[in-house]
Amino acid sequence: MHENGREHLRYRLGSEEFPAMELAASGKVIGSICCGNRDFRSGEVGYIVSRLCPQ
Repeated sequence: MHENGREHLRYRLGSEEFPAMELAASGKVIGSICCGNRDFRSGEVGYIVSRLCPQ
């Protein structure tokens, strides 16, 4: 689908399917949520969170 990380990042930044997640206290972006439509009238929900996020 994407040859490298930069290409994939450009895809995510240009898509409304990937809103950012941020920490309420600091506003720091820690990941993204995926909310998209797929084939056969199905939807997809997912998330990616940085390993560097404070616990």
